[in-house]
Amino acid sequence: MKKLVALFLTLIICATSLSCLVAYAQDDVIFEGNFEDLNLVVNQGQMSDIKEGITAKDAATNEDLTSEIKVEGLLDFAKEGKYTVMYKIEGKTTFKTRVVNIVKSSSVSNLVHRESDHGRNYFQTPDFESVIGTTRKLIYELYTDNKYTKLKYSWTLNGKEITENYPSRFDVNIFNDCDNAQKIKKAVGKVNYKIISFSCGEISFPAPAELLFYVGDTFENKVKLYLYQYTDDKLVLVSDNIEVNGAGYIPGITLTKGGDYVLTDKKAGYNETSSEETSSKVTSSKPTSSKETSSLAPSSEPQSSEIISSEVTSSEITSSEITSSETVSSDSPDVSTVLLVIILAAFGLMLVTIIAFAIVRKNA
Repeated sequence: MKKLVALFLTLIICATSLSCLVAYAQDDVIFEGNFEDLNLVVNQGQMSDIKEGITAKDAATNEDLTSEIKVEGLLDFAKEGKYTVMYKIEGKTTFKTRVVNIVKSSSVSNLVHRESDHGRNYFQTPDFESVIGTTRKLIYELYTDNKYTKLKYSWTLNGKEITENYPSRFDVNIFNDCDNAQKIKKAVGKVNYKIISFSCGEISFPAPAELLFYVGDTFENKVKLYLYQYTDDKLVLVSDNIEVNGAGYIPGITLTKGGDYVLTDKKAGYNETSSEETSSKVTSSKPTSSKETSSLAPSSEPQSSEIISSEVTSSEITSSEITSSETVSSDSPDVSTVLLVIILAAFGLMLVTIIAFAIVRKNA
């Protein structure tokens, strides 16, 4: 009888220990965002750069815990070096790590903002100051999901083309809807079309912007498109013979001004005189000043690039190139921590078993 009681107690202790181990090994927080290495120029980075685009929620209740994220680690923004920081939530076991490189020269890396339909959708003074007058490029990428695998659109501004009169904040949101949507629908006629509208309005950009758009949800690959600007209650032809590449993107378009634009797969009605006037304003593939009078121009030749692998501006971009540029950190717990817990649990189980059998033998 005593042997059975001892054995029963041993099994209960083992089951309890294993339950605790499983509970510890499971994520209690879900972190989302980009945890790839982050490069910041010495004396120009700040903690908001480290937290930018990173979110967290409770794995059990889905409660938003983003405001509770704490970044731990010895990080000196004024000293060059490679630092590892840890993202944690007080009272939770799950955490994420990330490498932050503080670099000396602004030419070492491009300044890239990578978002997924949330976060900071604008450029601001520190961004412009980090690249202005250099060969670096200021890049903004917006993705359709938190895994950063499907790009909706991207901006690229060359540091050498940014002028000193840049704004303190510049909105980079692009929408496929606008206040003129119904008028545009009526004006284009019975054709497939996609609206490209800039939330910044019809203002000049801080520099000519090279943009990449995903249009595969509206147009088939290799289709030739027309690009119009909707202004003064009419469609004005800006460019034609724009080809959708194999990945569903129209790359290599350079814009100098915002507003409401529309892409169509067939020629829509427009004012011929206004079209000729606008065509004379089309920029070259390598505009040099944001004060140029043109509002939009497709690049006729690929620009040389020193951009890191995450930049996606090649006219031959493919889906595999887009997805391969993004390496998403797994949400699984730290391997070394889990192994340590398993070893400790196994040791505890073995110790309990030895004690239990000792008791059984003593009472036999």
